[in-house]
Amino acid sequence: MNNKIFAFLLALSLIACGDPKEKMIKEMLAIQQSEEIGTKAGLDKLAALHQEYGLKYQDSTANYYLYAAAMYYYQSDTLNRGKELFREYFKRATDMETQKNARFAMAKIYSEESEHDSMALMMTQALDLAAPTPTQWNQMAEMYQRKLEAEKAIPEDLERLSLAHTAIGAYDAALDDLDMAILEFPDYEGRAKLIYRAGFVAWEYAKDNERATTYYSDFLEQYPKHELAQEVSVILNSGMLEKSDEEILDMLKAKS
Repeated sequence: MNNKIFAFLLALSLIACGDPKEKMIKEMLAIQQSEEIGTKAGLDKLAALHQEYGLKYQDSTANYYLYAAAMYYYQSDTLNRGKELFREYFKRATDMETQKNARFAMAKIYSEESEHDSMALMMTQALDLAAPTPTQWNQMAEMYQRKLEAEKAIPEDLERLSLAHTAIGAYDAALDDLDMAILEFPDYEGRAKLIYRAGFVAWEYAKDNERATTYYSDFLEQYPKHELAQEVSVILNSGMLEKSDEEILDMLKAKS
């Protein structure tokens, strides 16, 4: 057969078959623009296409579809499939925000399955990526509370729980978390910073200067040579606890 004719017939064949990527994208678009998008069957079909595309290809669009499929299965309680897709997504994800969201979702799956150590590891990875949303801070508080109810407390868990409670405005609960860690783990290597943080939460957030004074005084008494001791001494001895933010700023400007 003449080479030119063969090339022409091959081109026609490719056009007829169409690009597999384009075909799948058109299928997804058709679902999104039809009444199917308002039905579970339609959403299931779309998620299956997202999954197929995401697993088959390795470009940024595939990563997005893989994330979308994983989140859909997570939200529709198809947890095993969601976990599988999240694990694949973690291998290739580059966007920090969506990767953080995926790790929060995975942590919640682990928490509900009582795999608390896996939950804690996933939370560590999530917090290293980007700041949680208000909803995620609430989820984090619930997950660590569930872990503490199921297992013996460790200071790192109480520290995380206090962080989440502070973020959602539950300042008394945050201080209770820190108190438990401070009192029950006297040999914890990060104990000094827990007392320091308790003082800061009491002062800056709970607006409880008396309680803040107690924490800071305890800090200086127990850790007089700590790297934060000088800062704590200034806070106590300069009357900063009683000053407004504007007065503190003026005082720091004058010193500088």
